Amino acid sequence: MNLSNIIIGLLILGFGQLGFAGESGQHVSTVFALKWPLINFGVLMAFLVMKLKKPIKEMFDKNAVVIKETYDHAEGKNKEAEIKFKMYKEKLEDFNLEEKRMKREVDKEIKLFEENKNKEINNLVKRMEKDAENKIASEERLMIDNLNHDFLDAVISQVKNKIGQDKDNQAKATKNLLAEI
Repeated sequence: MNLSNIIIGLLILGFGQLGFAGESGQHVSTVFALKWPLINFGVLMAFLVMKLKKPIKEMFDKNAVVIKETYDHAEGKNKEAEIKFKMYKEKLEDFNLEEKRMKREVDKEIKLFEENKNKEINNLVKRMEKDAENKIASEERLMIDNLNHDFLDAVISQVKNKIGQDKDNQAKATKNLLAEI
């Protein structure tokens, strides 16, 4: 719709109002008194439309271009943002997958470490038990050897005493020793 058509429509509406004012019982001189200001207003509006039509149209055209450029720029930025969003979303998904993979690996390593630790502890306990058994057996043999040695020393000592005290026993011992040689 053209601006001049709007002004013509307003003038017709104004004249129509004058006609209705006359029918409604208002004084006709009042209605005709408004006729000339209304005509002046119509002429002024027509003049303003003719003079301002081109600058206003240029202004609206410039604004349309600016708005179009702004819209295109915003649309480009929106596409960039969508691409970045997808990229970051993929990175986040990759990160989540990597995190899950690393957790699985850590869980496996922990499990393997615990198994190895338990094996080492069991081996160490078995080795210590074996060492303790060997040490006890060794000490037992040593004690038995010491007891045997002490017993033998005691027996020899008693035999010496018995042989040393009795001359008959000394003669028998000498005879037995010579017979063995």
